[in-house]
Amino acid sequence: MPKPPRTPASELQFRLPDGRVMSAAQMLQQAGAPPSETLPEADLQAILDALLLLGGKAPIAHVAQWLQMTDRERVNGQPFTVASVRDGLRQLRDDGRAESTQSGMTIVHLAEHADRLQQLLMKPHRERLWRQRVHLLGAGRGDWQDPVGWLTLRSTEDATSALRLMLFSGMGIEEFHRHLAGPLHVLNLPHHIASALTEPWLPQAMSLMDAELRDGLMGQILDQLPAAHPLRRQMCDWLHAQAGGLSIPLRVRLAEDAMLALEFDRANAHLAGLEGPGITLLAAMRAFAAGHWAEAATGFEAAIKAIHAATRSRRGALSLDLTRPYLLSLLAQDDPKRWEQARKYAIAESGTRTPSPYDDWGLWAHAIGCRLGHDSPIDAAFQPRPGEAAMQVDRLLLIAWLGRPATGWTAPQLQANYYECWQGIRKHFKAS
Repeated sequence: MPKPPRTPASELQFRLPDGRVMSAAQMLQQAGAPPSETLPEADLQAILDALLLLGGKAPIAHVAQWLQMTDRERVNGQPFTVASVRDGLRQLRDDGRAESTQSGMTIVHLAEHADRLQQLLMKPHRERLWRQRVHLLGAGRGDWQDPVGWLTLRSTEDATSALRLMLFSGMGIEEFHRHLAGPLHVLNLPHHIASALTEPWLPQAMSLMDAELRDGLMGQILDQLPAAHPLRRQMCDWLHAQAGGLSIPLRVRLAEDAMLALEFDRANAHLAGLEGPGITLLAAMRAFAAGHWAEAATGFEAAIKAIHAATRSRRGALSLDLTRPYLLSLLAQDDPKRWEQARKYAIAESGTRTPSPYDDWGLWAHAIGCRLGHDSPIDAAFQPRPGEAAMQVDRLLLIAWLGRPATGWTAPQLQANYYECWQGIRKHFKAS
């Protein structure tokens, strides 16, 4: 007769004198664990502050080491230990100020503590915090002021926390890029830099940044954010409030955004005191919005010519977003010569003599070619496809201009995704 399987010693159950039942593993764990303690509020705040500066989550040992490195002591004058940090994190979880991940790590959501994080970043000695952070991500031994040899990133938060402390330390643009080209090259990822600067959005702390570094990065982020993204409006509102304290390239960039939103007074405020093609472009956009197609087209052409002369380039003077009103002002005129001008411009901007009708510039060239009789319509090029919303609207506009059925489009789909954008452009565009 086979013997029954043995019960592992760690799973044996014992009844204690007080009536409780515990396994051997639980008894061993309890015997080796130091008794927990209840930390005062000031100690809990210090631990929470450490987590915020470390990106919202970090190993217990890192939190304890960070508190020691930054000269934070407990209310009783004793240093923070791993045990006291563990007890503090438990209390923060119990109080609902922190959460526990599936792996057992404690996390806090930075967006819920944005005001406190800004206060911490604006305190004295902030310029050394990034060095202490990368020290923890590197060897973690010796003096934090020693040169950094390498970094070990365990999570996205490791990268963004280090970058956030670098950005808000006040370091200049040259120093920032020098570090990212050296031992800190693992941090040099655009999406990490964007997250460090904007997640969460910290408007009060923006004044701490080097102006040239801040303006350059914010311009890059604005280039990537969709027009309807809520963060875009927050950033633009903050930048608009800075009046003349921004770099000229960023002022021009913000003016272009305002033009596309038909907020011409805001655009004019960003361009105040400046000369050049930006002023000409603003006048052209005003004419476009008023339906003065010939005047608008002439203004756009003057601005494009001036940009080409200044940059010594042959194409790419304006983005497609800014070029779209120019093309529309040409197509809105009852003149095939102007349509041909728009077609040739789109082909030139595409960089090839035969652009694909499925690409941005190629779509415009193909549609105009169809209207002029140069091309046969490719219905698939005008059907809804995954991608940028603006190009979806381009397909609808051009298929309407051609007078062809919008194959593949449904009314609910159009209304749900593109109604506002469609109405805004349709208001200013008169198909011939």
